[in-house]
Amino acid sequence: MEIHLEDFQQKLREYAKLNEQIIFLEGVAEVIAANLNGQQTHDDDYRKDYLMFCLTKFTKTLNSILVLLEKNLNEDALILTRSNYEVVIHAKALVNDREMIKHFIEYKLGLEKERNYRFAKDKNGRILSNKIIDKRFPDRTIRYISSIKEIAIKAGEKSSYRHIYRFLCEQTHCNLLTSGYYREGVYYSVDNGTEGAKLNVILFNVGLCLKLYNACLDSDLLGEDFEEIEDILCSILMNDKLMLQEWFEIEEQRVRNLIDEASLVELKSINEYIKVVENSKWALIKD
Repeated sequence: MEIHLEDFQQKLREYAKLNEQIIFLEGVAEVIAANLNGQQTHDDDYRKDYLMFCLTKFTKTLNSILVLLEKNLNEDALILTRSNYEVVIHAKALVNDREMIKHFIEYKLGLEKERNYRFAKDKNGRILSNKIIDKRFPDRTIRYISSIKEIAIKAGEKSSYRHIYRFLCEQTHCNLLTSGYYREGVYYSVDNGTEGAKLNVILFNVGLCLKLYNACLDSDLLGEDFEEIEDILCSILMNDKLMLQEWFEIEEQRVRNLIDEASLVELKSINEYIKVVENSKWALIKD
């Protein structure tokens, strides 16, 4: 079966609708509801709320990305993709390590205005961003995980951090290396939307959504209403992951076939593109 990029763009539309269905079924903020009703809360209530927060944030951003793609604003959609990457690694880290909820909620909120925690300092008085002190026990320090790199490692996403996140940061920041996205030849322009950016946006978000579905299934945090969705997610993960892998293999072969007829200038560009495809395949297909 021939696979086109538009097929994956349609997948993204379908994922967005499915995500909205999950949010409708499981979207009660358990901790807030319990506090309003004077009920007790448990650790898993916080973990479920955070997972649903991640899914909701991812979906709103995905809807924005789809609008930008329709308007051919592919580079802007690529910038938003970085946000979705960060959401996915937070969700996966939460599922992989029960202790991460403390870093995402208790420590994060407790550091606001030094309510319950404060950053530790070295002997020269410089703030240590990875160490905090519980104000109740000032002699003890706690390792605080807040950097994207450390969260990605906790999420099992070291490879995607290296190959995808750094690339997305280059597109987000004011980096002159990306000026080709904003020029037509020697003229700067707001009209052009490059196909390369569109390719990355679509493939990255398909891969990220599949990773988020894996996290939802692995979490055991969602309730009985979620059971009717589980089979759908399992089918998507099996079929769409294979579809994504097949596209990468076909694309690699297609580009390699161009090498024999390429000029030296084209050859450099082709080899760089092959490297991007190979790195992206590894980072997206790997759980």
